[in-house]
Amino acid sequence: MYGELDVEQNLTPKQFLAHVDVRSKYDCWLWKGLIYKGYGMLRVFVPGVLGDGLMQGIYAHRLSYQLFVGFVPLDLYVCHACDVPGCVNPTHLFLGTAQDNATDRRIKGRNNRNATPEAFADTQERIQRAVAISLYNTFHDLLVDVT
Repeated sequence: MYGELDVEQNLTPKQFLAHVDVRSKYDCWLWKGLIYKGYGMLRVFVPGVLGDGLMQGIYAHRLSYQLFVGFVPLDLYVCHACDVPGCVNPTHLFLGTAQDNATDRRIKGRNNRNATPEAFADTQERIQRAVAISLYNTFHDLLVDVT
């Protein structure tokens, strides 16, 4: 079922991507599961110390960053360079503080939580150029298998 993944399953990128609309390695990858305030969400099982556990919500873009890029410290945000909350493309994501995120939004003149990929075509074009230059080698092998 979309939106529920078990952390104990050792989630693979392929399993995660089954819930994502991947059009190309440069475009926004939109989360197809649960959406909360524009952001993709999952409910994951977090095991407890005594063998119990609980279901907890996690943002899909945060999990995407962890799967494809690396560890995300709890005190950092996973920010969207594309300003599309439902996007989980790791090449569109970067780590930052709350202040970094607010500054990024302000500089771009954007504070729209209901953003769509179509609304930010100019941003997409800038992202495509930046990704092609700086991130292509990092994600090339993975994305060749995905797309």
